[in-house]
Amino acid sequence: AESRAEGLRMGPLKMRNIVRPARAGAAPRRTSRNSGRIGENDGHRGNPEIPLPDLPPGGRSLDYYFLVHDRLLAYIRQHQLMGAGDRVGVAVSGGADSVALLRLLLELRERLGVVLSVLHFNHKLRGTESDEDEEYVRELAGRNGLECFCDAGDTRAHASERKCGLEAAARELRYRFFWKT
Repeated sequence: AESRAEGLRMGPLKMRNIVRPARAGAAPRRTSRNSGRIGENDGHRGNPEIPLPDLPPGGRSLDYYFLVHDRLLAYIRQHQLMGAGDRVGVAVSGGADSVALLRLLLELRERLGVVLSVLHFNHKLRGTESDEDEEYVRELAGRNGLECFCDAGDTRAHASERKCGLEAAARELRYRFFWKT
């Protein structure tokens, strides 16, 4: 199966300082050797310009947060995927992977110097659920002040016309939309 983030393979992440959930009502336990303070053995220098995330109790630590950002930035720069002044369309399906990618790019857009917009193609394969995904993506883009470009197509009819499978038809329609946008 083709990965949505094909161009963003970063290899295995080495997670230090993961916060493990504790028993109900107890504080989370740190599992690393360091104290988890920003700037202590985690490669981050406590840059005040980087907004810190709201981490839920039992969630991952700031070490992991900055590790992901640093790895993603390094990968983008090494492969020259985008640079200052670029307009970048982020394909967002409404699923967890694409929403996470959008969030990461939102958090890094100032450091990258890019202008983001959201692209969503509604394949019309799941009835009202497909329409709800589109509405969610529109709302997500709006909440983040991003331009949102949406389109839709009858994937089943396209597959029948082209005599191909649904996945191939969906990919073809989606890529056609990305290309024209």
